Amino acid sequence: MMENIRQANVYLSQEAAALAYLKCALKNNDVQHETVDYAGVSFEIIPATPLQIRIDAPFLEILEVELQNNTVYEYTFQRPMENTR
Repeated sequence: MMENIRQANVYLSQEAAALAYLKCALKNNDVQHETVDYAGVSFEIIPATPLQIRIDAPFLEILEVELQNNTVYEYTFQRPMENTR
C-alpha cells in the first residue's frame, strides 16, 4: 500500500510540474511544440486541440489539457498499465 501512495505522489508531482511550466508558457504567449526537462520531470508539449503533454519521466503519462481564455480549464490523464506495481 505504501508503494501505491508513493507512486500516486509521484504522478501528482509530475503533473504539477508540467502544468506549472505550461501555465508560465501560456502567460508569456509562448506555447510551442517542445521537449522540456523541468523540476525533475521530462515531458513534451504538443500544441493541439486538446493540448497534450507527454510525460516520459519519472513515470509515463499523457495529459490532455483543455484551455479556455488562454488558461488551463481542466485536464485528463492516461497512464500505461506497465507503471502499476
